[in-house]
Amino acid sequence: MIAKVPYEHLKKVMRISTRLVEKEVNAVVAGVADVVDKDMSKEEVVQHLTSLVSRLQGLKRKVWGH
Repeated sequence: MIAKVPYEHLKKVMRISTRLVEKEVNAVVAGVADVVDKDMSKEEVVQHLTSLVSRLQGLKRKVWGH
């Protein structure tokens, strides 16, 4: 019984982390598709892609706990 508790906790944390990663990656992919589909100036594209990179950096911090 004692061995199950840490395993179940780890399983729950992994499931939550996986959902978070999937959500964020899907949002970034959609953001890149927006850049491709829309007629944006170079500055707007750079700003949009920079915000997507920031979003991925935030995800990295959440997943790695830094």
